[in-house]
Amino acid sequence: MTLLGVSRGDGKNKKKQTAAMEVQVHLVGWVSRYMNVPEKNIIALEEGSCVQDALERLELPGKMALAILVNGKTATPDTLLSDGDTIKLAPATCGG
Repeated sequence: MTLLGVSRGDGKNKKKQTAAMEVQVHLVGWVSRYMNVPEKNIIALEEGSCVQDALERLELPGKMALAILVNGKTATPDTLLSDGDTIKLAPATCGG
C-alpha cells in the first residue's frame, strides 16, 4: 500500500461527462465515516478518469492520508481507471 496525502480538488477543471464507466469502491475502517458512497458502492465516472476523480466524487473532507489499492495493486491518485475496476481506500498507518 502507498501512503499519501490526498486533497480534494477545487472543481474548476471539471470536464463535461460523456461516456460513463462504473467502478466499485470499498472503504476500510474510519474512512467510511467521511465519504459519500452510493448504494452497492458503485460510482459512475467519465471514461479516462483517474483515482483522484473518484476521490472527488466521494466528497473527501479536506486532506486525508490514505492507502489506495486498485484491483489489489498499489495505486496513486493519478492511476487511470477502467470500467469494472475496484478501488480500496484505507486509513494510512504508521508504525515505529
